[in-house]
Amino acid sequence: MQKGLGHYSGTARPGDTGNFAVAGHRRTYGDPFKDFPELSSGDTVVVNDGTTWFTYRIAKRPHRTVPTDTAVVDPVPRGSGFEGAGRYLTLTTSPGPIWTRRGR
Repeated sequence: MQKGLGHYSGTARPGDTGNFAVAGHRRTYGDPFKDFPELSSGDTVVVNDGTTWFTYRIAKRPHRTVPTDTAVVDPVPRGSGFEGAGRYLTLTTSPGPIWTRRGR
């Protein structure tokens, strides 16, 4: 993936039960996740699959760096603090942490 976003194959489709996992760059190739560090608990992420809009809400979780971990493709993201079936969205970016928040 060089431009835009990439859907992790084998993960759920938007709105389906499971984990919809997406990767994007913050600093290169169009910067689709350039505002990633600004995401806070309670913020929404809206996804459109071409026909339907899906809204996910950011849950407060400590940031983690998972450079090679496959946890991001689990049906319930490992280490997320969530348990059981649900509709999850995992956003990953490179370089850097999965979730981060700029200090104030």
